[in-house]
Amino acid sequence: MRNINIITVLFLLFSLNCISQTNDANPTLFDSLLQRKLYRIELSGNQFVEVIELANGSYSGHLVNLVWENSRKKYRTKLIVQRIKFSESVSKKLMLNLEKKEIENIPNCIDTKDCITNGLDGTLTNITITKKDMSRSYNYWEVESNHYYKNGNIPKEIQQIRNILHLLDETIHYRQHFRKFVDYLPNGSYSFDGTTMVKF
Repeated sequence: MRNINIITVLFLLFSLNCISQTNDANPTLFDSLLQRKLYRIELSGNQFVEVIELANGSYSGHLVNLVWENSRKKYRTKLIVQRIKFSESVSKKLMLNLEKKEIENIPNCIDTKDCITNGLDGTLTNITITKKDMSRSYNYWEVESNHYYKNGNIPKEIQQIRNILHLLDETIHYRQHFRKFVDYLPNGSYSFDGTTMVKF
């Protein structure tokens, strides 16, 4: 078990080869002269993943974590951003596997039978596909909720999105990275994804 943990840590260090604190929370602007394809998966309001196939045949990608810092008197005074760059091999693997999951062909929730489009509170997963000859976005609300989607009554498209999220977490461990990002924040008040957290 210990050997497996060591291997996992080494894999993360070598495959996610650059972690930086930055003020740049902007998504990548597609440039058809430099890029062939761009996939963006927004994981609620506090994380997004981008994977890019470049015009020269290479690949790049990154995970961006976002948290708002609050002051005593004001809500959301400063945006704290962490950008984690993937190695080319991880970026390529992720893009090819997303293609196999038919990420480009999944319809929007509103066009899917038995898909719940919104509610009073919850998490929205938004996916954007951009290529030279095509650009489209689609979203799904509370896709991982067993409250809204019972076993045996899960639309095919919901399962496809779940499979994509599972692939992302299996490949780049986005949930773990966000937990670590939040854990290492200094004492203070923070907000993300509808949650306010105070660290002492």
